[in-house]
Amino acid sequence: MFFYYFCTQYKITRMKKRLFSLVAMMFVALHIMSQIPAGETERVTLFKEYAPAVIELTDGSIHQQREANIFLKDASLVYKQLGKDLRANMNIVKTVFINKRQFVNLKNQLAEVIDTCSNCQLLCVKNIDVEAFKGTLLNESDITNISLGDNIAVTRLDPDAESLKFPLVVTYYFVIGGKEVRCHERSVKLVVPKKKRSLYDACIKQYGFDWTKAEYLKKVLRVLAE
Repeated sequence: MFFYYFCTQYKITRMKKRLFSLVAMMFVALHIMSQIPAGETERVTLFKEYAPAVIELTDGSIHQQREANIFLKDASLVYKQLGKDLRANMNIVKTVFINKRQFVNLKNQLAEVIDTCSNCQLLCVKNIDVEAFKGTLLNESDITNISLGDNIAVTRLDPDAESLKFPLVVTYYFVIGGKEVRCHERSVKLVVPKKKRSLYDACIKQYGFDWTKAEYLKKVLRVLAE
């Protein structure tokens, strides 16, 4: 009896592990599919020049910063102080207005507000594709030293540093009633109410619909907000 019980428990444990692995693989696949290649950039910051910014913190206080930007490695807020590049504590940053564009804190990343409809928003996060960048470095024999760590500056010892280009990826999100969901057909379908399924299906099946373009995602946003 004990042996039978032991074997049964062992099988259940193995099944649970396999199920967990399958679910984890599905989430990883959705994460990868929702990231969209967005060309290359020669900068590690979103804006070419640092610009004035209005920053709202989680405690409701408003602060102005004369020189601010967004670090593309992790979409965090950076600013200059006494000639030094500093990174903001993203745990306390709520909203940032810079160059007439609004960014909100989404899991400690600054996501640009592309559109708002009722209590729903379409957000966009831009990041340097670090893994793709590392792959490029392996094929560049003239690179002797480069770091894309916590510092803003990217250093390289050879004289051709200006030729560096960083691959970008963008990830779109819908925020529905305060909850975020990646803009991917499978992910969004899970949160669409039954009464809106027909409208949603008609929207994404229209000719030319593209999950990688904001103009089409805005149409989905209006379906979700109705």
